[in-house]
Amino acid sequence: MLECAAMRIYFAAAWLMMVAACASAAPNPLAQGGAATPAASAPASAADGWKELVDLDHPPTLPTIAEHDKILDKLVGPHRHDRKECTADGPKTVATLQGGLAGTFTAPGAKQLAYIVTTVGCQDPVDRDTDKHRLVIMEGDKVVLDKEITEHTLVAVSDLDADGDNELLALSGKNADATGTISARLLDTEGGELQVLFDFGEVARTRCAGGKGTLQSARIVYRIQGTSMEYRAQKREKPCP
Repeated sequence: MLECAAMRIYFAAAWLMMVAACASAAPNPLAQGGAATPAASAPASAADGWKELVDLDHPPTLPTIAEHDKILDKLVGPHRHDRKECTADGPKTVATLQGGLAGTFTAPGAKQLAYIVTTVGCQDPVDRDTDKHRLVIMEGDKVVLDKEITEHTLVAVSDLDADGDNELLALSGKNADATGTISARLLDTEGGELQVLFDFGEVARTRCAGGKGTLQSARIVYRIQGTSMEYRAQKREKPCP
């Protein structure tokens, strides 16, 4: 459901289920933009130079977003908080705000906040993935980037390559997926241009279809090799209950 996007991430199992529930089938404007082939999952140790960006079994707690409604009013206009508020008159859009991660995203030294804005029409079918998602970078009250993306959840922010600007790890999925598959991409917004630095592909499965198959989670790790970066999703599986 759309309202899930505003929930705070609090523990691993419920968090991944929340991510799966906040899924989208929005068109992907980045499909041709620099996505790399995911590396095969294999043990990644600190001795080999690998560092952890995030463990999906132990996700970070996201900040509480100050002035939540004020920001949505600016980015979306009149809106409802969830479908239960929809009426015959008044706003016809349900909107939520997720993220609020601080960093330097588009320009050196800038103090900015990254959000994902999710919208859906009050009359849209509840059993279809019609939600739209936008990555928005704000510097004070100024919007410096506003791009539609497939991801619905920001997970972590870090300057992985030490180039002075921050990268964002974001997750996506679809309500209709019986296995609750979650995918991840590493995004960069340097110079106000949205780029995919790495496409991890599937990083988690949160549901068991008919009690069969396996559940999955992952550690997202990276390392510097000479003048290049390497990324990996170190996957872990466990039987369905």
